[in-house]
Amino acid sequence: MNLEDIGSLAEIAGAFGVLASILYLAYEVRRNTTMAQRENHRALHEEVHSCLRPAIESVEFAELYVAAMEDLTGLDARERYQFDVYMMSWLQTAEIVLLDYKAGLLEAEIIVPYKAAIAGHLRRPGGSQWWSERRFWFTESGQKEFDKILNDSSIVGTGAGAGLHEA
Repeated sequence: MNLEDIGSLAEIAGAFGVLASILYLAYEVRRNTTMAQRENHRALHEEVHSCLRPAIESVEFAELYVAAMEDLTGLDARERYQFDVYMMSWLQTAEIVLLDYKAGLLEAEIIVPYKAAIAGHLRRPGGSQWWSERRFWFTESGQKEFDKILNDSSIVGTGAGAGLHEA
C-alpha cells in the first residue's frame, strides 16, 4: 500500500466522520427542537390555567362568568372589565397555540381541547356577543383561526359554563 492509497483511505474515513457528525447534530437539533416545543406548550398551558384560576377560586367570579356567558348586558362596568380581562387573557393564549400549530410548531392533537374550549366559550350567547365586540383585540390571523373554529360544526364545544346557572 502506497502513500496515495493511505491518503485516500484517510479521506474516506474523514468523510465518514463528517457524515456521522452531521447526522448526530441533526438528531440533537431535532431533539432540542422537540423539547423546546414541549416547554413552550407547557408554558402556554400554565398561562391558560392561571387565567382560569379566578373562576375556580372565586364563587363571585364564577357567578359573574355564568351570567356573562348568557348575556353581557346585565353586567356593570366593574363586572364587564373583569369578564373582558378574563376572556382576553385566556383567548390570547389560545390564539398563540393556534398560530403555533398553523406554523407547524405543535401537533394536531394538542390543539383539539383548545378548539373545543374556544367553541364552547364563543358559541354561548354572551361569548358570541363578546367576540363580536372584542375580536379586534386579536391578530387578523388569530381572528381567522377563531372564526374557522366557530364555523366548524364538527368541533363540539358546548360545555363552557353550561349548567352552572342551574346550581
